[in-house]
Amino acid sequence: MNTDQVQNIDNEPELVRRAQNGDKQAFSLLVKQYESMVYGFAFKVCRNEEKAAETLQDTFVNVYRKLDQFNGKAKFSTWLYQIVTNNCLMKEGGANWMSLLFRSIHLKMEPKIRSARAKEHLCMRLFR
Repeated sequence: MNTDQVQNIDNEPELVRRAQNGDKQAFSLLVKQYESMVYGFAFKVCRNEEKAAETLQDTFVNVYRKLDQFNGKAKFSTWLYQIVTNNCLMKEGGANWMSLLFRSIHLKMEPKIRSARAKEHLCMRLFR
């Protein structure tokens, strides 16, 4: 498949399917499409430029290795957010994993339910 054929694909599920089948150009397009989102979210969670840059790289290495596990039931971006969160948690080494977990949940939540009360409710549910 040539570059022109891949660039004309606007359908993300088709790009993912092609990448799952070993199409390196399709995978490259997915990286280009999501790299700024992944870095931005990694920076918000990790709060460190170096860790965010490492997380960006680690995330796409993980995506490449585990792309066959993506089943399409959720949006591809949702799957990416989870990988970014996991990579940030691993970089933290467990020291502040709960803080990072709350930060990532907080960033993903709808603005209208971002409150201390929602966090308290979540804590109560997690630690019953």
